[in-house]
This record gives sequence, C-alpha cells and structure tokens, in this order.
Amino acid sequence: MRIHSTNTGLARLGEYCQVSTGAPNSLYEKEPATSRTSLKLLTGKSLSRLGEIDISALQDIYADPEADLGRFTLKAGDVTLLARGSAMRAALVTKEVAMGRVVASTNFLVIRPDPTHILSESLVFYLNSQSGQARLDAISTGAALKSAPASKVKELAIPKPSLQVQAAIAELFHASNYVVRAGTRYLEAQQTAAHAHMDHMLHGAHS
Repeated sequence: MRIHSTNTGLARLGEYCQVSTGAPNSLYEKEPATSRTSLKLLTGKSLSRLGEIDISALQDIYADPEADLGRFTLKAGDVTLLARGSAMRAALVTKEVAMGRVVASTNFLVIRPDPTHILSESLVFYLNSQSGQARLDAISTGAALKSAPASKVKELAIPKPSLQVQAAIAELFHASNYVVRAGTRYLEAQQTAAHAHMDHMLHGAHS
C-alpha cells in the first residue's frame, strides 16, 4: 500500500537529534602497537552513493586504552554526515557497522535522532536529496572546501512527516538499495562472464 504524506511540517534538526563532531586525529594512531586497541575509522571513502557505509572501506586505527574514544564510537541508528569537503553526504549506521567499533573522522558530524520522532533512514534520504543538499550548501562556509558547522546543522529545517510515513520511507530506502546492490552484482557477473568468453575466443583464435 502506498502511503501519501499529506501533512509534512518542518522541524529544527537539533530539536529531535543530538549532533556531535568526529574524533580528533590526536586520539588515535595509524600504526599498531602492543598496548593499543584496534578500531575502525570512517572516512569519506567509506560512504556509498546509496547512503550506506562500505565496511570493507573502513580504515584500521589504533588507540591507547586511556584515549576517550567511547563517546565517538558509532551506534546503530546514527546518521553520519560528511560535513567537510566538496560533496556533503549522509549515511546510515547499521547494526553490522556498529558491531565493528567504528569511530568517525573529524570530517564528520554524527547525528543521533530520537527514534520516537525522527527515523534515521528518513533523515539520510532527506540530507542526500536535492533539497537537502541545497539546504546544506546554504549553511556551508568556504568555497573550494565547504564546511557545515555543527551549530548550523542543528538549526537546519528538516521535513517531519508522521512516523507512519517515515517508516514507509525507511522500508523503501532498504528495498531500493537492495535492488541496486543486486543489480550491480548481476552486471558485474555478466561482465566477468563476457570477459572470460572474449579471452577464450582471443586465445582460441591464436591457437
């Protein structure tokens, strides 16, 4: 059943979401050591165009036990916003990602919605949409290297439809991403098969 939103109001993002910054570089190292704990770092390269996090693209980092990285560790349902760079993008933190002890780099803002008001998938979709990107661009500072301060992101006006509508958006978010991933795997398999066939034909022609 298709659900139409007939009464979508606007809300201030900070009213229903906590917004925090990523972990400073000083809290972790790129090289392992016996005394250091292993974690994963979320960087811009880890974000897919689907609003998801590519676990295979997460970077290994290491932190001393006394480093306070607990408050920077991502939780399931968090929304990560790449808030510094040429292209601002949002991604959903799934349970699978959260299990990997991932922290966001300093280029990110971590948005933690109150699920009784805002569903994460709905927020990710909006921030990555044309209208969401336009609003982010409007609050950004800098020319070549744009930056969206946490204080301005908190003041961002976002659509707040009913939870029923948001739940429908979340369902479509996951379903459409599944279809895209499946289609990509199919095309890659077809390309691999075609290349193998052409390679066989090429070598066969010279045998």
